[in-house]
Amino acid sequence: MRRTDLPLDALALAVERARRAPFYARKLEAAGFGRGATLDAERWQSISPTTKEELRAIECFTDELMIAPAGEIAEFWRSGGVTGRPLFYPRTHADVAASLDAFGTAATVCGVRASGIFFCSLPIGIHPAGQ
Repeated sequence: MRRTDLPLDALALAVERARRAPFYARKLEAAGFGRGATLDAERWQSISPTTKEELRAIECFTDELMIAPAGEIAEFWRSGGVTGRPLFYPRTHADVAASLDAFGTAATVCGVRASGIFFCSLPIGIHPAGQ
């Protein structure tokens, strides 16, 4: 299920950031998100999901996808690599902080408490779920 209740300012920010990456700028253009296009949930949902195959086909990741300056990159996460070809992608310091906050919130909602024991088998700093 896709979420359609994003605040307009969050959607506008996501679109603005995506336009800075040539790979996503092409996807936005194909979905009718040209400059000045009205932001609405229906058009947002028309954007095709990005597949690992599409990402693996990119010849120069830094040219096509990276929009953060190199100095803002805190770490690189990787996909599981089930195919034998894992994908590595950069996370900024702000991304890491937001991920930890979201994971902490999710754990709390699921009933994890500071006094409890929580087992997470995914590696911290390499896989998003491990955060």
